[in-house]
Amino acid sequence: DRIKCLVVTLTPSMREDVAERIANSIRLITGVVSVDPHIEEFSDLVLRRQLRHELRDKIIDVLNGSY
Repeated sequence: DRIKCLVVTLTPSMREDVAERIANSIRLITGVVSVDPHIEEFSDLVLRRQLRHELRDKIIDVLNGSY
């Protein structure tokens, strides 16, 4: 099998200038065809918070022995 794509996830809400420096560095790597930044959407933030809340509830259930 051959790898076609790698996905790099940055820390939440990274400043654009810092992300651009990282993207420029990745572009220098042999075999990289493109690096496309994706701006965080509000829906991404909402989904992340919902998932965090669900995970927290499940951890609390496990700790309380009610799983």
